[in-house]
Amino acid sequence: MEVPVNPMEQFVEFLRQNMQQQRPPQQPQQAMDNAFKSFKSARAWLKEVEKTFERIGTEEAHKTNFATYLLKGEANYWWEAKKNMDPQGIVTWKRFTELFLKKYVPKFMEIQMQRKFLELKQENMNVAEYEAKFTELSRFVPQLVSTEEQKAERFQQGLKQWIQNKLAILEIIDYATLVQKATIAESGSEMIQKMKQTKK
Repeated sequence: MEVPVNPMEQFVEFLRQNMQQQRPPQQPQQAMDNAFKSFKSARAWLKEVEKTFERIGTEEAHKTNFATYLLKGEANYWWEAKKNMDPQGIVTWKRFTELFLKKYVPKFMEIQMQRKFLELKQENMNVAEYEAKFTELSRFVPQLVSTEEQKAERFQQGLKQWIQNKLAILEIIDYATLVQKATIAESGSEMIQKMKQTKK
């Protein structure tokens, strides 16, 4: 007779194996103490939990209990107080994420990150560094990068002018392709510069 799978045990076991495979060793308490030191970490934590839910097919009704099981230290104290004060009684996953983001992702910080995204330029960064920064900040303005074409257009606008000029004629609307072509253009320019210096 097949033994039914306990959803909570499945969730915790998946997290344990995933953390062992993808992250360097760290003391569990230290990991949780460091988890909410910045609003970016809070967002990253929430995203990882949601990815886990998707991977193991967690039912909506279990999500809040599973996620809050992982809260430690100050975050757990906040949750214990908050859930008893919430007028809605049973806290759904949607409601939990609202409360969690309100607590750990202050609105003024979100506005600041949105402004940083809108002002982002490649400047002294190479394409890879610019792309990493673009990806990090784009999480705060999903409405501006909701399609591949929008994302590619925004990315191209922030590139160095000479790279923009090279790419403009290609009319690329796929983000990954645009990043690849920008990297190739930059690498080609660096190679030409090295060749010129060698001839001197």
